Amino acid sequence: LNPNATNRPQDSNNWTNGFHPDEGSTFIKMIGNVVQSKLSYAQGQSRAYEFNNWKRKSDMIAVDGYVDGNNNQNGGPRITYNNYKSEDRIWPVKGNEIVLNSGLTDEYVHMIPKSL
Repeated sequence: LNPNATNRPQDSNNWTNGFHPDEGSTFIKMIGNVVQSKLSYAQGQSRAYEFNNWKRKSDMIAVDGYVDGNNNQNGGPRITYNNYKSEDRIWPVKGNEIVLNSGLTDEYVHMIPKSL
C-alpha cells in the first residue's frame, strides 16, 4: 500500500487505510493476505487494518496474514487479529507463496492493456 506513489508532498491530515471496513460492517473474514505498507507520512492516522469501534463495526477477522508494521487499529468489538509481523518483510515460505501466487490468473491477463 503506497498512498503517495508519486512522492509529492502530502497533507498530514490525509488518512489512508489499507483494509477499512466501513461503518456497519460485520462478519468479514480477511485470511491470508500479505500487506506491505508505506503509510509513514501520516503516522498515527494511516493504518493497514482499521477495525475501529465506530458506528456498529464488529465481529471481523484478519488472520494468517503477513504485515510489516504496527499500524493497526483494532478497537471494535469481537475483532480477531493475528498476523505474522516482519518489519524487514522476510516472510516464512507460506507468506512468499501468497505473494508469488497473487494477481490475475492466466485466463484474465489478456484484459490488461500491454501499455501497463
